[in-house]
Amino acid sequence: MTLKYLSKLLLITVMCVLSCTKRDQANHPNVRNDSIGFYITKASDIEVPIKTRLTYNLKAQELLLREDNDSLIREQLKLVGLNFQKLNSLEKFKKALITGLQKSEEHGNLCQIASFNFYLGNYYKEIRLNDSAFYFYLKAEKQFLRSKSIGQIGQLYLNMSTVQIDVFDIFGGEKSAIKSLKYFKINNDKLGEYDALVNLGIASNSAEDYVKSNYYYDKALQLVKNNSFAEQYFLKEILLNNKGNNYLYNGEFKKAIEFFQKALINRSICKEHPRLYSTIIDNLGRCKFEIDPSNAESLALFLESLRIKESLKLYSGTVFIKNHLSNYYWYKKDKVKSLVYAKEALLLSRRTQSIHDVLQSLKQMSVVDRENYQLYTEEYITLSDSLYKKLRTARNKFATIAYETEEITTEKNQAIQQKWIFFGLAVLIFIIGSLVVLLLIQRSKQKELQFLQEQQRTNEEIYQLIQNQQSKIDEARHVEKKRIAQDLHDSIMNRLSSTRLNLHILNENATPEIIKKCLPFIAGIQDIEKEIRNVSHDLNKDALFNKVSFVAVIEAFIEKQKDLFTGKCHLEIDATINWNWLTSFQKIHIFRIIQEAFQNTIKHAYANNIIISILRNENQLLLEIFDDGNGFSLKQKKKGIGLQNIFSRVKQCNGTMEIKSEIGTGTTIRITIPLNPKL
Repeated sequence: MTLKYLSKLLLITVMCVLSCTKRDQANHPNVRNDSIGFYITKASDIEVPIKTRLTYNLKAQELLLREDNDSLIREQLKLVGLNFQKLNSLEKFKKALITGLQKSEEHGNLCQIASFNFYLGNYYKEIRLNDSAFYFYLKAEKQFLRSKSIGQIGQLYLNMSTVQIDVFDIFGGEKSAIKSLKYFKINNDKLGEYDALVNLGIASNSAEDYVKSNYYYDKALQLVKNNSFAEQYFLKEILLNNKGNNYLYNGEFKKAIEFFQKALINRSICKEHPRLYSTIIDNLGRCKFEIDPSNAESLALFLESLRIKESLKLYSGTVFIKNHLSNYYWYKKDKVKSLVYAKEALLLSRRTQSIHDVLQSLKQMSVVDRENYQLYTEEYITLSDSLYKKLRTARNKFATIAYETEEITTEKNQAIQQKWIFFGLAVLIFIIGSLVVLLLIQRSKQKELQFLQEQQRTNEEIYQLIQNQQSKIDEARHVEKKRIAQDLHDSIMNRLSSTRLNLHILNENATPEIIKKCLPFIAGIQDIEKEIRNVSHDLNKDALFNKVSFVAVIEAFIEKQKDLFTGKCHLEIDATINWNWLTSFQKIHIFRIIQEAFQNTIKHAYANNIIISILRNENQLLLEIFDDGNGFSLKQKKKGIGLQNIFSRVKQCNGTMEIKSEIGTGTTIRITIPLNPKL
């Protein structure tokens, strides 16, 4: 594939020389120094030793820098740069291109500027700086289109497609490959058409669309069949290997073997293209292993492929095969060899700093080295995340670079127009939304006002209920006082008078017989004392009843609710609470809280037991309501109206509230309200 690209680049360069230098040659009739051409030719001669070729190229560059700036000199600088690329002197290649670009910009030759930008893109592509490569490709694309020079634009789009696919920008890669196919057809470049179809197949393979990938490979095979390409390129065998890979990745191993075996029919591939040959037999070995892991033929294929790749110093392929061998011996239960190959693969991948190879090796090590499984897995995850972030960053940079070029000015204008349209729609939607929100707020305020009015009426009803209850209690107290007065008069007073008269005889005659007769009357005084004590207790109970008239309202409410509630209800009220330390409105809110909690429990909790306790803790009233019902999740964002009402009433009482509830365990509401002894 390298020879193919070099021949194409030389052909394109000659075409550019013919198309871009006609005007400059007319202005520069002097004959150039023949030594420059001689040095360039010698530097490109593969029969000459590499060091000698590099020396010739450096001399050619030195002479060119002394010459005046004209089109021929710039084209020769380009050839010098390409020679540095062939000699793997990439930094010198870059320096020659930058010099040629500066001279082209000084002269204003758009065609040559585009060409140098294109080769700078190739430089960054070769050192795997894909974002920089994409930037120079975009600049070259704009300049080629403006100069209407389409000789290199097909190859430009093809290279753009390659860097886009390399960062998994599949859609962008396909788009660029289709553009390259279009220009290759315009230029009748069949070899270029072949490369474009291969890139489309690779893009579809990366997207795991193997049917579409095979479609492009089949079109490329038809192109090879209909044209006479140089056999040393092994274009057909490359496609057969690629198709076999599609079936391999899709798990159709027998189908994949057919294509790999077809590729190996050409016997010359082993000597003339050992790199491709080693890849094919490695893939063939993988398929045979997947079908029958006990088949020793797969081992022979792996070892042969490893030997070739190591001899060619193809480190990435060597890592790949060693991991296959590790997997093979792992199946054979030869853990020692399996671990040795896996460690060698990991060490080599770390040395070459290929992230993909390191990931594959870490994955294999996590299988064969179970003691350090956690260590390799964590490193694999970390490295995989890092690779994903790098690819995503590169794709984002591609998008940014594309939008920074003048090529999309029209699209920007359209985007601005659409932006204004969307802005107008957004404003309209905002206005409509605002009106809707205002309407909803107005309705909400009306409902809130209605609720407050209803609450006020309810509070008045409760207050009236308390007053009525108080009147009943006062009436009952009056009746009770009358009864006690009657008891005192009719019972105790009569008995005291009778006792007094019977004991009066002692003053007149205190004989032993009289004293003996009076002893029962003296004992009767103790009975009168007990009766007085009982009446006193009754009076105290009445006083307590007067203090806890609000309690009676609560008890009456609970008694009434027992008819509606099928479970058991227990009410506990601390007798030491001084209810005068609460305002009437606080009492109303407490009553409404109990009422609301009781109703919520009956409606929603389905509880068997409800316990309501009202206790005093120094100057605080503690209200606790417990039920053993269904409960609910406190993580719910929206609270019911009942809970909201309870929260509101607690707040108006200057109190605090705590709710504990879990689904299936019931609900507990704890409320603390301050008592004011000054009331």
